[in-house]
Amino acid sequence: MSIKDRIRFWQFKNEARKADGSSLKTMNLGKHKITFKKGEEVIHGYRELFRDGIYTFASDAAKPLIIDCGAHIGMSVIFFKDLFPASRVIAFEPDEENFKLLTENSRQFADITLEKKAIWIHNKGVSFASTGDMSSHIDTTVTREVSVPSARLYDYLDQPVDMLKIDIEGAEVDVLKDCKDRLHNVKNMFVEFHGNVNEPEKLKDLLEIFREAKIDYYIKQANDWAPYPFLNMESKDGWDVQLNIFCKYVKQ
Repeated sequence: MSIKDRIRFWQFKNEARKADGSSLKTMNLGKHKITFKKGEEVIHGYRELFRDGIYTFASDAAKPLIIDCGAHIGMSVIFFKDLFPASRVIAFEPDEENFKLLTENSRQFADITLEKKAIWIHNKGVSFASTGDMSSHIDTTVTREVSVPSARLYDYLDQPVDMLKIDIEGAEVDVLKDCKDRLHNVKNMFVEFHGNVNEPEKLKDLLEIFREAKIDYYIKQANDWAPYPFLNMESKDGWDVQLNIFCKYVKQ
């Protein structure tokens, strides 16, 4: 990272930290603007997306189709529209508070479809733990009445997709298993994998899905929550493993 980029990140971080979640704050984000409440989440997003560029991909399509599963407050949408201004983006976010900010942050762009739905394996709705932050997630263990609408990702993969981004807090394996027969339509795919010690087979299952769908992948650690694992292996947020997985379909 250049000195100029380091200074830009330092300035953004210092200003964003003034947002404590009690009120809205709007800041410049390159050529665009971002409205948010929680400064630390935006700093995390800036670091991954705009400093490290983890969603960067190439496309020769005139209007690349991008499907954003788990769009949160819209930083990923801003990144994608900055990367490809003419792109078409379909963004899913079921959390009520996050969706309000996603809507606000998407007003500055054209060709964006917002869906206040949880990405899942059917369209019947699903129980959802809404926290108003990045950790909102589907909770299939809850027996209460369905709380949010759901959308089956399979239904959206009947066409060429230039980028599929999946950050859905633990539901990724079930969703990808359901739509593996259509993953050949996806040119680039980013998956944030969430696993815990009680489900050691989840990562194996995910990699088997990739193998069957003829997808190449590269894995990077997403969250180094245990810098001294021999001293403390207890996860603070419920996930023992968080991985960023970068995928490309292998043409036969």
